Amino acid sequence: MTAVRENEFPRHCDIAIVGGGILGLCIAHEIAGRARDLSIALIAPRDRSGGASEAAGAMLSGYGETTTLSFATEGARLKSELRLQAAAYWPAWIERLNDAGDGPRVALRDGTLTITNAVSGPLDEQNLEAMVELLRAREARFEFVAPAQVEGLRPKAPSRPQRAVFLPEERYVDGATVLVALEEQLLRHPRVMLVDEPCTQIRAARRHGAAHEVVTAGGSIGAGRIVLAAGAACDGLVRGLGANRVPRIFCGAGAALLCATPQAGPALDIAVRTPNRAFACGLHALPHVRGGLYLGATNNVQVDPIRAASLGDVAFIAECAMQQIDRNLPSSALLATLVGNRPVPADTFPLLGETSWRGIWLATGTYRDGFLLAPLIARSLADALAADEAVLRGAALFRPERPPLAAVPDLKSAIAEGVENYVAAAFERGANLPSAGAWEDEFRAVIERRVAAIYARFEPPFIPPPDLLWDIERGDLGGALIDYYAQAAAHWR
Repeated sequence: MTAVRENEFPRHCDIAIVGGGILGLCIAHEIAGRARDLSIALIAPRDRSGGASEAAGAMLSGYGETTTLSFATEGARLKSELRLQAAAYWPAWIERLNDAGDGPRVALRDGTLTITNAVSGPLDEQNLEAMVELLRAREARFEFVAPAQVEGLRPKAPSRPQRAVFLPEERYVDGATVLVALEEQLLRHPRVMLVDEPCTQIRAARRHGAAHEVVTAGGSIGAGRIVLAAGAACDGLVRGLGANRVPRIFCGAGAALLCATPQAGPALDIAVRTPNRAFACGLHALPHVRGGLYLGATNNVQVDPIRAASLGDVAFIAECAMQQIDRNLPSSALLATLVGNRPVPADTFPLLGETSWRGIWLATGTYRDGFLLAPLIARSLADALAADEAVLRGAALFRPERPPLAAVPDLKSAIAEGVENYVAAAFERGANLPSAGAWEDEFRAVIERRVAAIYARFEPPFIPPPDLLWDIERGDLGGALIDYYAQAAAHWR
């Protein structure tokens, strides 16, 4: 990209894209490849530390993210369908990306093994069954395999897998290589400029046809159209516009570890993961990523981003991986600790389309699916811009200004799912109940009262997603969500 110096600061462009993560890069790449006469400014710090893309393991899990609630509501069904479409789109997209550039070639790695074990609660098994049911319904390729025959999978005996499902077409990629390849291609485009600064404010035009402004420390840039694709940072920009009908966007703060491949015995050659588990995306290990083994990940939804991982998160990932993936990991060198902040809307569904400020678009809120969805969203958004349509075809439900969408059908379902997540989290963290007596039933009853009490803090008709329950009790998230849902009830009642 054109490195913009102070005396060359662009004063105007046709399209300004705010955000330099995977989604912003994909959108810039898609638009630049279609319309070489448009001037495009990509406005974002070159240093992506703290961003979700920089820390992503980049699992392209169309089926692997399936849970018992993946098709329970209209919003959940649409997001699940988008995941499947996006996963199918990646091979052709990567081929075009590789063919168009002279930089590093991106290798799609085939094969993901999804395992269940007794370390967590029944939720693992339920979500695995939901995934298998979907695979069968869509006639997708998969097979049950004997976990003991998987090379490189050497868990400790008490944590050994009970079931394992191999998906040969469930892929993953080295996310860092994808980001570099996109940047290098945009670098050569004569009409793309990079402004190496964070956006601090969006000023909407006061009259129709006038240019909007992107404000940075170096000055303001006028643009006919602006796409906000800055992940969790979009929340402050949207609030600055006064767009109170856009769901709040919080930070899914997470950590992952990069370690050397264990030397003892054969190494993993496929991705290994658990089903979605206990308020997060489950444990996963991805070989051949950044020269080592990627271990992830945590997910703590909060109001403000993090810049460094906590010792607790690092210890939790390491302990889970050493117990459930490879008992030889303790001798592996820790190469890096990765930290990212995912954009998590209050209802956990994406925000895609034009706002009521004509010409100002949102493309964020992808939560745990950012890397997977980015090429598909970029294509759909470019189609909408070209056709002068305000929403993405097939995804009008995810328009930015909307009431919070339902992740569960009703309050009873929300409480039941919350209980299963709490139980799974407790057992994964080493809960050990006495054998004599109905202790597990009593434990569940206590958790159910706790979950019901959390939901009692929110007024109908909207129900916060069970995904967020763990974090509602911690930090500032609970108060922020209560305020948002009260505002939403007032706006959309």
